[in-house]
Amino acid sequence: MFQYANQTTTRFFQEYISKGGKLLLEGKATHDFNGKDITSEWNKIADKAVATSFSIENVAKLGIPKNELVDGVANEEGSYTFTSSNSLQSDSPANFRFTYLGNTFTGTYKGLAAIKIDKKGSLQKLSATGFLELNKNGKPVLQLSKEADIFLMIKDGIKDITIADPTKSTQVISGF
Repeated sequence: MFQYANQTTTRFFQEYISKGGKLLLEGKATHDFNGKDITSEWNKIADKAVATSFSIENVAKLGIPKNELVDGVANEEGSYTFTSSNSLQSDSPANFRFTYLGNTFTGTYKGLAAIKIDKKGSLQKLSATGFLELNKNGKPVLQLSKEADIFLMIKDGIKDITIADPTKSTQVISGF
């Protein structure tokens, strides 16, 4: 079976590698889109690539650190998103944990949690489904009396919190 690559793509890869770029290839191009055999050209690129197949170990060869967050991802600086479809399916809470600016943040949610910590290590934004609590270094930052969907934003010292609770019985136990 043939695999194809554009001439512009092979040229880009050659230039990228010649300037010290780290390249992970998946597949072996054998022909360009005009049907010309490019096996020799592609093999030269593959010889200089850091890896020629995708795996977590090979991604690390690119200098990209392994994501250590369970069910989560770091976004921009101080911003994290966690998802747990299992917590929704089982109707049981999920926990998140991350460290930022030397502080360890932990919390409980169901489904989705997005958190933004400012450059001083303080909570700036929080949006979560089935949220129950957020702790910083083991101390409560925000706790609710029962699980609820929540949106919180702190801007210029003004705290704005929305709790989705049709019964209006969910209370903030600590943090506000």
